[in-house]
Amino acid sequence: MSNTANNLVDIINDLDAGVFAQKMERAMFDVAQGVIDTSKSGKVTISFEFKRIASSNQVAVKHKLEFLKPTKNGKSREENTTETPMHVGVRGKLSLFPESQPELFDRQGHGSPSASDAAH
Repeated sequence: MSNTANNLVDIINDLDAGVFAQKMERAMFDVAQGVIDTSKSGKVTISFEFKRIASSNQVAVKHKLEFLKPTKNGKSREENTTETPMHVGVRGKLSLFPESQPELFDRQGHGSPSASDAAH
């Protein structure tokens, strides 16, 4: 795998500003506890849908989390869908920011020369 490849953990943590990862964690904990409490099976399903944003190098990533938690008298089902815009870089690398975005400020907080050059 090349150095331009994404780390899946980083991508998941970028979705919905980290909230999606927290929802995944909570769903897995709740389903696992339901399985232990009832000895019935549970299920967590995660799906992603990608759509291009206009003619840009961005995609809208729709992320859906569904889970089925077994309960004493049946089951509890929940579904949550949110969407995050992501930039697509070299070889499909996904990130919140474009790979070529210039620094806007230098270490002292002044406008960076590279940022003002890019604006012109």
